[in-house]
Amino acid sequence: LLLLLLLLLLLLLLLLLLLLLLLLLLLLLLLLLLLLLPLLLLLLLLLLLLLLLPH
Repeated sequence: LLLLLLLLLLLLLLLLLLLLLLLLLLLLLLLLLLLLLPLLLLLLLLLLLLLLLPH
């Protein structure tokens, strides 16, 4: 019985660690998006300017 409880506890800890890792990954992705968003907007603006300029 004790061994079973220990195993369950270990599984629970592993699941929690996995969840934490997933949350960290999501946060990193969000940060990356926030950093890249202005660059993407600038690129879009440049493209629009190039398209609107008379050739």
